[in-house]
Amino acid sequence: DFSDPDGWESWKNAVVAKEGWTWYADNKDGDKFGFIADGIDGGQHIAVSLSGGEHGRVEVSYVVSYENFGMALAWLDGSIGNVHGLCEGKIPKHQTLNAIWDHRASVPKVELLDQRLEAGVNKTLHVCLTPRDGDDDAKKRKGTKNKFKLLGVRVF
Repeated sequence: DFSDPDGWESWKNAVVAKEGWTWYADNKDGDKFGFIADGIDGGQHIAVSLSGGEHGRVEVSYVVSYENFGMALAWLDGSIGNVHGLCEGKIPKHQTLNAIWDHRASVPKVELLDQRLEAGVNKTLHVCLTPRDGDDDAKKRKGTKNKFKLLGVRVF
């Protein structure tokens, strides 16, 4: 749970790579934490080591918002660390996490990954921020930023 301000001890060893992601609270009260990436060029990468649970499911929670938010790609594999260009090259089978919506609010969203992680199997969850580009993209988004806020990962 990356949203817990006292949760550092419970997940610090699971985050095995983070390039361009910072853990902090981004609201005025300083109490809404998460791992945050922001950049119009995209490519920011975070990797979290996971061990499969009884049901083989991985749940990712993140913030969706009407302004300045973007999309990220997520997938599971056996690699760890920040492999140079990992987010810029051909990404393996992945799932798009869309943090853009039309309602004038910022709220958490929970999504199950299509990929499964069976009990006792160890893999790495990779999340990469996508670039903000193209005319179609500009029509869908409000604001000028390209932010993604990861709130947590749960295996069950």
